[in-house]
Amino acid sequence: MLQHLNNVNFTTPQGEKFYFQRGDIPAKYDLVNWQNTPMGPLKLVLIGRVDGFDLHLNESAIQWSTGSNQVV
Repeated sequence: MLQHLNNVNFTTPQGEKFYFQRGDIPAKYDLVNWQNTPMGPLKLVLIGRVDGFDLHLNESAIQWSTGSNQVV
């Protein structure tokens, strides 16, 4: 079965390529940050993603618990 999985690949409706690497599904994760809002409740904000071995991070979207968005 593994030899057949290695031949599977397709494009999702969002345009992302999906394929197996030696039987493993490539890791894809959204990176999120809980952020305070002026009204009080927290909101979940997408700040980046991990795609296989690639890290894509929007540093300006990060909000630290101090309220700062500065990455040092």
